[in-house]
Amino acid sequence: MSLDKRDLLTVMLVTIAVSSVVIGGASTANYFQFYSSLQQLQLNLVSLQWQTNGTAIDALANFTIVNPTGYVGLNLKLFQGIFDIRGINSNVSVPFGALPLAEAQGPLGPGFARIVKIPIDAGGRQGLQANELLQNGDQIEFVFSIDLVLSTFLDKASGVSAAYECTGTSGPGTCEQLSVAVLTSSEGGGGGGGV
Repeated sequence: MSLDKRDLLTVMLVTIAVSSVVIGGASTANYFQFYSSLQQLQLNLVSLQWQTNGTAIDALANFTIVNPTGYVGLNLKLFQGIFDIRGINSNVSVPFGALPLAEAQGPLGPGFARIVKIPIDAGGRQGLQANELLQNGDQIEFVFSIDLVLSTFLDKASGVSAAYECTGTSGPGTCEQLSVAVLTSSEGGGGGGGV
């Protein structure tokens, strides 16, 4: 059985159409996961170690950022935040300000854990105040307010940021996602809003 030109053209067009639907469907399915991947993005305080010399507190905080979804297309642009040291018994909080900038940029692929190490030198007047808490028999905890600035397919029109609060005394701590914001760009126009 031989196909005439008209039947051959029909078979080719059907093949192209089916291929386009399959390829387009896979990409569309990925983008359907976008907002849920933002809501499920996990920041973990996996370890916190600190020591005092009586005037300052030196610490190392290790975080991981995990995308537990199948979404492909999230990239970490910036890991930034501030921290306080709080007396657990006295509920006195000593604000220290900005965390050092972390070299943490890169893709957040499905299931991948990006490690972020933050060395902290809590000295100066605030270091003395935090040490005073310890000298008075108080236990201390570190309170981190972290903002993850993400790069996504929306970069031309807006930015995406996820805010977390993490606390820890030593060893592993806890992190809670506070918000996710899709921020409109002043140049790009277009809509936006929180998730």
